[in-house]
Amino acid sequence: MGRSGRMTERLEDFIRMLALETNCEGAAAICKEMGIQVSGDTIIRMLRKLSQIPVLPSSDTVGVDDFAYRKGQTYCTVICDGATHEPIEILDGRDGDTLREWFRKNKQIKKVTRDRAGAYAKAISDELPEAMQIADRFHLHQNLLKAVKEALKHELPNNIAILDNPETVLPESDAGKKNEQSPLSEAEQRRYEDIVRIQTLLSEDYAPVQIKEMLHTTYFRIRRYATGDPFNLCRFQGKRVSGADQYRDDIVNLLTQNVSLKHALEQISTLGYQGKRRDFEDYCHKLVAELGIPYMPKRNSMGARVNPSLAKPAQHYVSKADFMRYLWSGKEIAPSDLDFIFKKYPQVSVIQQCVLDFRRIYNEKSVALLKQFIEQYSQSASKPIRSFASGLRGDLEAVKNSVISELSNGFVEGNNNKIKVIKRLMYGRAKIDLLRVKVLYAR
Repeated sequence: MGRSGRMTERLEDFIRMLALETNCEGAAAICKEMGIQVSGDTIIRMLRKLSQIPVLPSSDTVGVDDFAYRKGQTYCTVICDGATHEPIEILDGRDGDTLREWFRKNKQIKKVTRDRAGAYAKAISDELPEAMQIADRFHLHQNLLKAVKEALKHELPNNIAILDNPETVLPESDAGKKNEQSPLSEAEQRRYEDIVRIQTLLSEDYAPVQIKEMLHTTYFRIRRYATGDPFNLCRFQGKRVSGADQYRDDIVNLLTQNVSLKHALEQISTLGYQGKRRDFEDYCHKLVAELGIPYMPKRNSMGARVNPSLAKPAQHYVSKADFMRYLWSGKEIAPSDLDFIFKKYPQVSVIQQCVLDFRRIYNEKSVALLKQFIEQYSQSASKPIRSFASGLRGDLEAVKNSVISELSNGFVEGNNNKIKVIKRLMYGRAKIDLLRVKVLYAR
């Protein structure tokens, strides 16, 4: 310090450097041991002055990304130099307004790497219309990964049941034979097919929530068609006779086989019974008590009964998560299992081809393949895949540049991780201006 008690510029630089390497209170304690009287608050004010000094890029290329200062509440924008890969600015917000102002003062920028954020794309286009925007390849693949997961969510159950012996297939029910003898109307035929699908999936141990997602139906519909003869369930009309006693022998036979009352009612109804369910159940209880029938039906949560006289086909499971890893990372799955899955769920092969086609674009660095990909998958039957392809079309120039350019936003992502570490070391007590100083000047 000088005679007036004021700090020299060199001393201020030393104290700032000390604070950046430690912290403000720690720097004040070290200075006290050295005979320099300065408080932690004074050091904070010195650092705030430093935060007002702009750092200029050393090249005409920068990378832009956002990070959470307080997750879900406050976000910031970080700008990194494309030549040094060091952060050169931290801006408040991520809506593009502060970024637009920064570009207004730095018109020398010719290339900008960024993620898929629309606010950043618009800010760059408004202030630097001639600049080359380059979409980050990592974010593009992350967008595809999200689309593939959404697509598989609609196509596959969480656990795919695979028969150990594919030839062990349950025979067609008598309903199919009845269907051939008595033609159905178009509406009844559609209902018949839905009922068969529901009952088949229930017999394969799929949960109701999985069936609801796979068939885009409702729980009420699944419960309604869980049991019974599909041919009779699908009919809209039919004349029947009332009175359960005339079907006594058939009912006794069903009760002896431990068929559930609901299922028994469905079967007896196909023979012409038109009475109420309560009356039918009372009649059945009387028969059980009268004849001493050991009636103990077994039903699952949806009321679908598995006949104990039929051996359940041996099967194992492949999880949807494992199949996703196969599509994305090449996880090993038995060829026979893959064959079974692709045959049972043919739409999955389209999703796999989508992943392969997108990776081929970057392997061959072909803009022509990119355009072909967008045209093909913009018409995909899968909504997530269709949305992904449409998003590429909306950001076409930046995506094209990501194919032909060697630049990416990877160096910004690395700095983002470093910033998050620094932010946590500061315990969230510092404002954004002090975080900026710590990031830009502590090397």
